[in-house]
Amino acid sequence: MIILNAILFVFNAIMGGLVTMLGWNWFVVPMFGLPQLTLVFAIGFGVFITYMTKNIYAVNTLDEKKFWERAIVSIFVDGGVILMLWIIKLLA
Repeated sequence: MIILNAILFVFNAIMGGLVTMLGWNWFVVPMFGLPQLTLVFAIGFGVFITYMTKNIYAVNTLDEKKFWERAIVSIFVDGGVILMLWIIKLLA
């Protein structure tokens, strides 16, 4: 279970970084003229923000069924956010 949670952490970090990078590069860069984010920087930024805002008292008692539920939800949420950002970018 520890291995699966580590894999999910890495997957979520990459997907969160992708969402952050695309949102930043599609909207913040054109509006404010700031530099683009790379995927690596966006992943690091996302991990840092998660660390700073995470509830350290939350108990992580995931069984395997909960792991797969969380993994599937992560895929759909991240994919949905990227899709919405892309549509907004096309309309802007």
